[in-house]
Amino acid sequence: FGAKKPADAKLFRIESATSGSVTFTTETLREEFAPAQFFDMDNAAKLARKSFEKMPAGAELRAGASAWNSSRIIRRVVSYERIIIDTLYRRFQPARTALTTTLFDVLLVGNASALSAKGAGSKAGTGAEINSARVVQESYVVVNTASLSAFDTRSRWASETEARAYHDTLVRNGSVSAADIQVVPSFEAAGEVTP
Repeated sequence: FGAKKPADAKLFRIESATSGSVTFTTETLREEFAPAQFFDMDNAAKLARKSFEKMPAGAELRAGASAWNSSRIIRRVVSYERIIIDTLYRRFQPARTALTTTLFDVLLVGNASALSAKGAGSKAGTGAEINSARVVQESYVVVNTASLSAFDTRSRWASETEARAYHDTLVRNGSVSAADIQVVPSFEAAGEVTP
């Protein structure tokens, strides 16, 4: 569609997927999207919000191994991208001098990183483990402004854009006043536990 808006439908959901007698299980896939391309926002909202958020992007269909059996298999090689590597430019590049590994090691012996407490030389043989971190995408909740508790059971969303769309739907349907609910990160909502 590019930057054009569809004239009729705006939201599509896969309710079920079947092929013959086989029913596939579906899992929603999420990808980074720019919310300003999909929702009407004023300039202040565009600047205040994240540039990209993970939003539903499609679905993965799964079935048991027997569902993929076929009486006829056709093997095809599919190419969808062509890359051209132009090596002609190398003729016009100045020659570079290669630095041998031995010389490089000699130059590293007394440098600042080798001598620092955090350097690899200080950890040799200590069994120090590399710390790892797990990054979890922040989730959002539509909450009552008075109690900061979730408005209803459908109020928890994986992205701020989805939560704001649900907020706007509630207000537009007349279910609640805009002054009575708001969208907050899940860690700010009362009773929410974040991983």
